[in-house]
Formats: sequence, C-alpha cells, structure tokens
Amino acid sequence: MSTDNVVMPNPQFGWSPKQFVSWWLTPRSNERGAKFRERVIRASTLILIVIVLFVIFFLFPVLEGSPEAKTNRLVTVITFEFLLLVPFFLAHRGYLVVAGWTLLAMPSFGFLTLATSLGIWLNISLFFLLLVCLYGQVVLPRQQIPYLIILSFGLVFFIQLFHIPETVLAVSPAEILQQLISLYPATILTLIMLVVFNLLLYILRREFDSRQDELQGFVSELDNRVQERTAQLQERTKELDIARQKAEDANTIKTKFLANMSHELRTPLNAILNFTAFVADGVVGEVNHEQEDMLRQSIGSGKHLLALINDILDVTKIEAGLMDLFIQQVDFNETLGAVVAIGKGLSKDKPVQLITDIQDKMPIGYGDKRRIRQVFLNILSNAFKFTREGSVTVYAHATASHIHVKITDTGVGISPENYELVFESFKQAQNDNLEVVGTGLGMPISKYFVESHHGKIWFESTVGVGTTFYVELPILTEEEANALRLEVV
Repeated sequence: MSTDNVVMPNPQFGWSPKQFVSWWLTPRSNERGAKFRERVIRASTLILIVIVLFVIFFLFPVLEGSPEAKTNRLVTVITFEFLLLVPFFLAHRGYLVVAGWTLLAMPSFGFLTLATSLGIWLNISLFFLLLVCLYGQVVLPRQQIPYLIILSFGLVFFIQLFHIPETVLAVSPAEILQQLISLYPATILTLIMLVVFNLLLYILRREFDSRQDELQGFVSELDNRVQERTAQLQERTKELDIARQKAEDANTIKTKFLANMSHELRTPLNAILNFTAFVADGVVGEVNHEQEDMLRQSIGSGKHLLALINDILDVTKIEAGLMDLFIQQVDFNETLGAVVAIGKGLSKDKPVQLITDIQDKMPIGYGDKRRIRQVFLNILSNAFKFTREGSVTVYAHATASHIHVKITDTGVGISPENYELVFESFKQAQNDNLEVVGTGLGMPISKYFVESHHGKIWFESTVGVGTTFYVELPILTEEEANALRLEVV
C-alpha cells in the first residue's frame, strides 16, 4: 500500500470551531492533484458525519416502526458512521487512494441496502448509485476510474440476486415524507444539504482558482522568458550585424586590393611579353633555336599568368558590382570561328581531334562580344585541358530567338559529387590529370557572363566518358542589350 506525497503537517488541533475545522479540512499532501482529492475526502467525511448524527438524534424518533426495525436502522446508521471515520483516518495518514475507495463504500452500502429492501428503481436507490459514480470521479485518481466503472456495474448485477425486497417499511415512504415535510428537521436537513453542496462548490471553485493562479504564473514566467530570450536575440542580432559589417568591410578591402594589384601586375606583364616577343622574333638581334624555344615558352607562361590575372580582375569586379558590359553587334559565326581557330592551336600538340558543326549565317544579335567569346573560349580550353585523346566537338545552331551552343569532349569527366564545384569560384573538380592547373575562375566567370545576357549554361558529364557543356543565349536587339547593361550596372 503506497502513500501520496505527504510533507505538510496538520495545523494544531483545537476544540474551537475554527481550529477544529482548520485541523480537519487542511490537507497534508503537497502534490496538487492529491491535495485536491484529500481536501474533498476530508470535507465530505466531516459533512456526512454531521448528517448521520443529525439523522440519529432528530429523525429516528419520528419514524414509526417496530423496535426490531428501529434497531436495524440504528445499526445501519452506525455502520455508515464507521465507514465515514475510516476514510478520514486513512486520508490523515496519507493513504488517499484507499481512503477514496473506503469513502465510496458508504454510498455503495446505501445502494445495496435500499435496493434490496425497497427495490432498485426507487429514486433514492438510484441516487446512491449515481453518487458512487460521480463521487468516485472526484476522489479517485485517473488510473483508478476503470475499477470504479466495474464497481458500478457490479453493484447492479449483484442486486439482481434479490428479485423481491427482503424488508418492508412499517410506514410507506409517502407517509414518511409527508411527516418529514411538516417537521422542523426537514428544514434543518435542507439547510445541511445546502451547506454540503455550497461547501463542495467552494472547494471546487477554490481548486479551480488555484489552478488558474498557477496557470497565470506559468504564463507570466513564460512571458518573462520570452522577453529575456528576445533581448538576448536582439543583442545577438546586433553582434551579428557588427560582425557582418566587419566582414563586408574586409571583403570590400580585399576586393579593392585584388583589383588594384591585378591592374598593377597586368601592365608590367604585358610589357614583359612584348619585349620577350621582340627578342624571340630577332628584332634586337639574332637568337639561336634553343634560345627562341625558351623565349616562346616564357611567352606562353606569361600569357597563362596574364589570363589568370584577367580572371582575378573579372571576379573582383563582379563581387564589387563594378562589372560593365560593352554592348556592340555580335556576329556569332565570326565569334565562334575565332574560338575554333584558337582551339586548332590547342589541339596540334595532342592526339585530340577538333570537330565543328556550326550553322552558317546565324542571326546577328547584340551583346558584349568580348565576354561572349570569353565564355566559349573558357569552355573549349577546359575541354582540351581535360582530354588526353579523342575529340572535342563544337556544335552551334540558331532558332528564331536563341543561339544554342554545345561543346563536347571525350575527357576524364566530372564525378557527381563534384558537380556543385564547377561554378564556384577558386574551386575545381578533382581529377587524376596532374598536369592541369588553374584557379577555378573560368567557369564561374562564364556563368556570370551568360546569365548577365539572360542566357543559361549547364553541363552533363560521365567519369571516363566525357563532358558536354550547353550554352543558350537569346538573340537580343540593341535596345534589349542596352537594358541588360543597365541591369548589370
């Protein structure tokens, strides 16, 4: 037999009405649900004891009947009194579940007594049965309710064993009620019933108000926590704003630095390339073949370095929002022809065949011709970089509104996990061709230039088979192209 959480001592006992009622009604349980059940059990026990005492001293003398009948009724009342003292004792010791079931024994006993003596369908018999159900819902914990339902139905099935009432009242219930109505005890009994119901309602209302206060406390605490978290979030937001501003300032400084350095490096590098070319061509004096070969290699390395510097300059302009488009007429056949001519130079030292399928007389449009040429050249250069042998195919045709270009190679291909790296700055897809070096800027720049012309670029690739890049550019009028230029700016 387990007890509920009992930590609160009873107030001091005293015979004064205030001390006695306070001692009797004050629960010892600390847990909210147990405290409510104990308060109901204590109050109900006190009230019912008073009612039973009232019945003994005031109502029994007015009821007619044989001494044997009065004795039986007296035993019944005393039994009720005992049944009421037991739950109080158990509640006082903290055994609330057992106290609740013991308290329910009183209306159960009353139902059985009245049902077997007067009949099951008598109103007062049904009242006691309903009292078992309703009162049990209050004084029992939730997990005990199924047993309460079993008890209720069990009482009904039990009295089926008594088909005929075993005892008969010496005076009919109608005559008893008529006598009670004319006597002052009826008024007192009515007042007691009013006190009972009002006290029970007071207990229920007090419990309801207590839970409302607790709920309000929870709401206030939650509101305080929300305000505290909001303040912390605002403070954190300020810190993040400061950090973001510092990062933007640092990025701006970095962008300006790269732009300035790229410009300062490009000027002397062009001079170095020009002077080296003069020496290789014999302008300043004759050179032998070995010297010319070394000078040509220096020129090639310098051009590669110049291309990297140009890419970095383009990226910094894009990040700084300083990139501008130079709008002019674009002959796509001429632009692709220039790109293919460079591609032939890239293929002469490798076992890679350059195949072209370019539509004749494609429409003339408007855009930044140098940037469009740079897009196709970046794709074609990458195709030769990552193709050891096989072929690179340039396919181009036009529709009424767009130019469609497809460049396919038979190179190493790109694995699916590296797809997202292709168009990210300073990143390259991993491959086993250790001879290929670069900054990873060509494709991100190309993507920017294509999309700045309201075009699309994408690719398909299979490792060990090859890669195909697709470029789709709209055929723009001069007005449409100039509008794009304003968007970029």
